[in-house]
Amino acid sequence: MFVLEGETNKAISLMNKTFYSNKEIFLRELISNASNALDRIQFERIRDRTILDDELIIRLVPHKGNKTLSIIDMGIGMTKKDLAYNLGVGFYSAYLIADKIIVTSKHNDHDQYIWESQTDASFKVTKDTNAQQSSRGTNITLFLKDNQLEYLEENTIMNLFGEETLIALKWINRFDVELCMHNHLLHINFG
Repeated sequence: MFVLEGETNKAISLMNKTFYSNKEIFLRELISNASNALDRIQFERIRDRTILDDELIIRLVPHKGNKTLSIIDMGIGMTKKDLAYNLGVGFYSAYLIADKIIVTSKHNDHDQYIWESQTDASFKVTKDTNAQQSSRGTNITLFLKDNQLEYLEENTIMNLFGEETLIALKWINRFDVELCMHNHLLHINFG
């Protein structure tokens, strides 16, 4: 079990209140992180031809029944050390709308790990021994606060993507939407 030091926890809380007055910034931050992970795996493929050449995509999966929103990418993934020490300031903006966050990540050269935390400033990182291992990538599941459930609604999510970041929009069917952002495909399933 890791605990954020008191000053670090206060700094994150202050940062969220000061810099992130608009709660919806959390999604842009998490998608930006996922996009960076996709860029990093593309770069690694240039150096190492053995890296799988699967589809580079970011998926958003709102689940109303569980009150969760998942952001899933097939990027480079994170190591245990990354999960414990390098999630980045923007990641913590997710606590503006979530009570609990679970991150499952698999880096090409490492085991799959789970990072889990609630808003009490402690977190744990454990090796994932129960789930099916992915080849690589990260799945961030946000357990939304009861007063933030609008982020599971199609209109709310679609309105978060301003025209300046939206390059292309493709309605696949009633439940699926594909967006091209930051030169990567973002797939949203409203099923």
